[in-house]
Amino acid sequence: MKSIKKQNIIKALDTLELIKWLNFKFQVDSREINNIYDNYKNEEPEIIVFTHWITYINDRMKKVSPELWENWVNFFGYIIKRYKTEINNFKDFDEFKVKIEEIRDEIGPDRKIEQIYPQDWGNILYTLWILGKFYEKSFLIFLEDVFKNLKSTKKNRNESELVFLGFLLKLLSYSATDKKGKLKFFHEKLTSFFQNFRTMGADIEKQFSSYRNLNWRNWLSDKRYNSKRLMACLRDLIRAKFFIKQFRSIEKQHINKYPNLFSKNDINWFSLNPNDLELPGDRWNIRFFLPAVLKVCSFNIKRYDNASRMTREIYDTLKSISLKNNLIKSDNDFGYYPIDMDFTFWFVPKYCENNYCNNCPFGPEGFQCRPNLEKCSFYENGEIECFGKEKCPIFNKKGMGMCGLSF
Repeated sequence: MKSIKKQNIIKALDTLELIKWLNFKFQVDSREINNIYDNYKNEEPEIIVFTHWITYINDRMKKVSPELWENWVNFFGYIIKRYKTEINNFKDFDEFKVKIEEIRDEIGPDRKIEQIYPQDWGNILYTLWILGKFYEKSFLIFLEDVFKNLKSTKKNRNESELVFLGFLLKLLSYSATDKKGKLKFFHEKLTSFFQNFRTMGADIEKQFSSYRNLNWRNWLSDKRYNSKRLMACLRDLIRAKFFIKQFRSIEKQHINKYPNLFSKNDINWFSLNPNDLELPGDRWNIRFFLPAVLKVCSFNIKRYDNASRMTREIYDTLKSISLKNNLIKSDNDFGYYPIDMDFTFWFVPKYCENNYCNNCPFGPEGFQCRPNLEKCSFYENGEIECFGKEKCPIFNKKGMGMCGLSF
């Protein structure tokens, strides 16, 4: 590590800046969310946030488009609204499942969606059941309890609030069922955990250690890097302008109902650090971002099959070296997050899948940009202001030759 040249580090930081800039629109306006939730303009913001969380459970290895997501949202949103108004008995999971599936089967053809994986449907059912059984059928009340418990946790812990939150959300929505959608034997202990988490309010870490098979240590060391849908949804809820607006509206209307979630003098929803989100994408990030930075810096870092884990290691290393070389004064000055490097849903459909290699900023020719100080033509609908010729990272060819396929 000591032999890495300072100019190589600077070049790597230029690469991060370029990729972050290319993905800026996706980060702040993920998946054209305003249009996707067009039918929900008059709904409570909680319904929108709740629906987004449930819908993401269904987003597994599918070709995604705003139109497809709008269909999913309308399907699951309909179920959630009837769930909140019509279902009040959560004593038996099987009885609850029958009632939800009756609602699902009553949905008209205009709201029907393609087949859901059995495991994903099972996870959705379990999520709704737990929220109904212990959290008043509210995703936000669950989040409120998470933040309430966070504040009772030891102050000297090393793990961030978002790491705790991610783990609890994984237990809620991604842990209870097998591939056939059947409840695992583990769900009995998991249900007991959520009951105690709600009623006792004990120290989180103490609860984690008292319930075997929660796999808290595995989450810290490795498992969270495989939670792509969870991290992608949290990215939307925390960073997308649309959801920032929803949470601000909830705060304004219901501050007394969620005092811990929107605490003014302590950790709260808006203080969560995006740096603690892992990279949601995988395959295309291995082909683009990771080889580029490794090549520039000559890092002696193991090449994992998992892009999220590898990205985290690169980030920690780059930040550490930047501090030692006085390129930044503190961690907060680094200015990059692993989730900024996600090519999966935004860049790839526009370029890679259309074979636009000759017009790619990471290709051998560089991006053929003609800045005009108006709108940047790189972005659809011309929504991003042009940086100007002197400041444009693409025009100045900082991305030239960075593609992992062109070394």
